[in-house]
Amino acid sequence: MKLDNVRLLVVRFDEMFHFYRDALGLTPTWGDPAGPYASFDLPGGGSIGLFRREIMASTVGTAARPPEDSAQDRFNLVLRVDDVDALAVALGQRGVALLGAPRDMPSWGLRVAHLRDPDGNLLELIQDLPGDALTSSFHEDETVSLGGQGI
Repeated sequence: MKLDNVRLLVVRFDEMFHFYRDALGLTPTWGDPAGPYASFDLPGGGSIGLFRREIMASTVGTAARPPEDSAQDRFNLVLRVDDVDALAVALGQRGVALLGAPRDMPSWGLRVAHLRDPDGNLLELIQDLPGDALTSSFHEDETVSLGGQGI
């Protein structure tokens, strides 16, 4: 397992995009000010992702919570793994509850699973989908409400 990126879950996407691109001088590697997702490479390695907070809330089942900062996730620790499904099984055997079953997100190009650490921080396990499973654009409607499972 290795750290893939830190994804900031943001409300004012266009302002955040301009801040990271223009104020900090980072080069976007994906996305534009319209969102809903963008990534920026960091000098020396690593990356920062920006993602519309309401989309992640819908994806992990917290959309019914108030949109204020204290009620919604502010970041998502993204970990790249070799096999999301195998790790999901291993985590279950260790007593760790996922927020839902692993699932393909074709417009993200990823198979994902979400969980929370003991302090409630959001973690996302990712694995690339095969090239023929990718779609050409990001779709907000691909999110899946989990209705409060594990939250």
